[in-house]
Amino acid sequence: MSALPAALATWGPELEELAPDLLDDLQPWLLRLAASLGPLKSHHQRGEGAPDGFDGLTRKGPYARLLGTEWLLAEHYPDEFLRRAAQAEHLFYDLATEVPAGRRSCVVLFDAGPEQWGAPRILQLALLVTLARRARLASVQFSWGLVQDPLKPLVQDLSPQSALRLLEGRAAQLADSDSVQRWRDHVAKLGMPVDETWWVGGPTLRRHAPKDERWAEICEPLSLSERRVSLRLGPPHAQELSLTLPSTKKSVRLLRNPFEVQDARRHSLEGGAVQDLIFSVDGRTLYVWGDEGLYAHVLPSPGSAAAPPLQMAASHDIPVAVGRARKRHLAVLSGTHELNVVPYSKRGTQCEPTRIILQDAQDRMAGAERRPRLSPCVVVGQTHAQDLLVLDNTGFAWRISQRDGHAARVLSCGVTGLSRSMGGAAVVICRREEDEALLEHEGPIAMTYAGRAMTQRDLPRRGIVICDADSARRIVHLPNGAGDYRALFSQTTVAVRIEPDTWFLQTRDEDGVLKVPEGHTVMGPMWARAPGLITLAPDSRTVHVRLRDETKVLCKSPVDLSEALISPRGPVVAYRTAQAGFRVDELTSGRSLIVYTSETA
Repeated sequence: MSALPAALATWGPELEELAPDLLDDLQPWLLRLAASLGPLKSHHQRGEGAPDGFDGLTRKGPYARLLGTEWLLAEHYPDEFLRRAAQAEHLFYDLATEVPAGRRSCVVLFDAGPEQWGAPRILQLALLVTLARRARLASVQFSWGLVQDPLKPLVQDLSPQSALRLLEGRAAQLADSDSVQRWRDHVAKLGMPVDETWWVGGPTLRRHAPKDERWAEICEPLSLSERRVSLRLGPPHAQELSLTLPSTKKSVRLLRNPFEVQDARRHSLEGGAVQDLIFSVDGRTLYVWGDEGLYAHVLPSPGSAAAPPLQMAASHDIPVAVGRARKRHLAVLSGTHELNVVPYSKRGTQCEPTRIILQDAQDRMAGAERRPRLSPCVVVGQTHAQDLLVLDNTGFAWRISQRDGHAARVLSCGVTGLSRSMGGAAVVICRREEDEALLEHEGPIAMTYAGRAMTQRDLPRRGIVICDADSARRIVHLPNGAGDYRALFSQTTVAVRIEPDTWFLQTRDEDGVLKVPEGHTVMGPMWARAPGLITLAPDSRTVHVRLRDETKVLCKSPVDLSEALISPRGPVVAYRTAQAGFRVDELTSGRSLIVYTSETA
């Protein structure tokens, strides 16, 4: 089950099986229907069960249940107390009584005739969900059936199988008075009081429905300009609603099977295999490096198809880092003795590249070989003067400035991770003795801390530096350990492996240490504020959420996730497939966002 929107937080039992990408279209309908229907009020008799606490206030009752404030009034203002007693204005606790199980019910009968084929059936589905939730909140037994099929028993639950029975139930005949009467006789034989009976259908059913029972009349107006359905509710008070239908594609899915998760379209890679995958620091884009070159794949929003990828570099180029700046994709390519920052317009057109002059610490990045993994490009600074932080394959973090003649300066060596987290650029440093020797000749770096200029010696040997444009906002010293100090990032947490089985977690408000059982692989830190890790079990399919005090299963994947990469902003994973391609899936819903296969596999 995927996380529901905040407005639908109380709809979990009714919507947990619905395809996540259809929720955006149904949410306005469900909220308007819930507000129009209001809560279900039962009509059971008082005093028929054992006492069960209090149920509000009333003007009548024994003085043993008189409100405490009324006795206070008798003590300080006895005349006012007597006046209220004479005028029956005293307030008493109303005694609640137990209601035996199965004594309260709500019955809904749907018209399956020709008047309700097509678009009206979508509104019937929305009403089924809304009425089921309404009954659940009132602790009332919910059951429903089809008007044209009075011989079948009432359905007692709301599940994908029962909802499909409503969508697939079609009858050639219109609702008539005989069908209505047979259903009334059938409900009467159930032997339990019914709080509400609903008749949901077209105008014909509305004419035959009992006048003292509730009805919902659904019609599809004839219009060439817009696609809508209308709803009339009654009694006791008549209401009219006009609802805009979802897109044609979404409407077809709602009518056929709204519980089927729609996978992404499959695409083919014309060239060879995928070599590397990396998410942007905001988790909205996946960059893919392979035999065809470097491509940017923007993750689609729920219910949308993935846009065509943007080619950012050819196969003969050497990409060092990728990212976004000013809402544009950019790639940092390595040349013989320089760097080239290549931006792309919003339409995907390549703009004029910027040649960067390398300074300090030798020409390490320019001479780097083709890297087995890409690094993210982190933007710092103000909009009009943004700089780039880039991590090369030798562990050097560079600051590429668009000022000072487009220069690149060494920020630090021994960097094991670079990304954006906790509102700034996060740099994880683990220097060795040989790294320290390389910095003997280094002078000040383009960064201040506590108001003074910093040098390489001011940076921690093992630590996390959270920095802005020109200053280090926060420096966290990491404990010594035997780990490789590999760093993983989410938008709220930095996770560093300080021991083979121990990770140090740093959030904006707290830090901590978390141990991982042997055989479990850390996929990344939690994207929520609580410090935690997302881990993969030894079976390579079970994904856990590990917090300090608890561990729970997030999902079980149908495929092997041993080389999966998790997004910094949510439960989305990207991984290479056995067909030399790659996939992007949502962990919690199982929906595929992007699927690519290689034609040469």
